Amino acid sequence: MYTFDKALPIRIQVSTNIRDSSAVKLKIIIETHNDDQKRIIIHTEKLKIKSRIIRYCEKEFRQWKRRLSATKFDVSTALKQRLSEIPNQDIGKDWQSAFYSALLENQEVINYMNSLHPTENLYQQSNHAVYLDL
Repeated sequence: MYTFDKALPIRIQVSTNIRDSSAVKLKIIIETHNDDQKRIIIHTEKLKIKSRIIRYCEKEFRQWKRRLSATKFDVSTALKQRLSEIPNQDIGKDWQSAFYSALLENQEVINYMNSLHPTENLYQQSNHAVYLDL
């Protein structure tokens, strides 16, 4: 589970599992008046924040699965590389880094994703030599 927090009075928690690529929970973290809470809830519902985050995570998950089925690489290393390009204090301030962090925190999902790769890397030359008569 990873928390996305962008100085909002709500915290967005992204967690991953194999059955559903992601789950999102919205939680108010700053004490606010009831009127403000209602306004925040209406605002998040009208903007469809939760469903937009879920759609984003599902799209990202499908893209990673497609990459893994085409090329053999360790998804954990790739996700860590992507996160290393972001300053530590900014990780989780955007949907992508929050999702990548959530994936990395779930070893079962990482194992599943790594199992998707082909047995032979499609982009590497085969060890099978073919001699041509020239």
